[in-house]
Amino acid sequence: MLYAFERSSRVDFLNALEDDVPPDVLDRICAKPHNVWETAVWMQVANRRLVRSSNGHWQIKPAGEVEAGDEVVREEMRPCRLDVRDDGQFHATADAASNTRIYFREKPEDYQRGMRQALGELYRRFELKTGTLKDPRDIRDASLEYAAGALGWG
Repeated sequence: MLYAFERSSRVDFLNALEDDVPPDVLDRICAKPHNVWETAVWMQVANRRLVRSSNGHWQIKPAGEVEAGDEVVREEMRPCRLDVRDDGQFHATADAASNTRIYFREKPEDYQRGMRQALGELYRRFELKTGTLKDPRDIRDASLEYAAGALGWG
């Protein structure tokens, strides 16, 4: 956490992974807004969907649990051809024969709004060795095994 959010300059980074984060630093980190950019990819891998129920509540659900009244924000990996310019910018053109894919989501604003609500709920569903996550700051104690189980990967 220190490396990602506090820009730690420790040279013993592997040992740092085992150290507890001081409470004041953890509080400061948890108070910052954050984006979890890779969540969309892991949702694809785990066959999960971002849905808004008829009452407006957003959730990340297994595809098999999506109900008839749920509105699904469509997202997918689309085949394309990429043309990359010298400055690093690129242009994607649909190409069904290509083995290159680009991530697409139909309603970016809805997706962003929904993920802001659904991620908190997802974090609270992570099980810890000592029980259920009640405080998002307790995520520091979650192991990958428990996180994977909460997402249905384990």
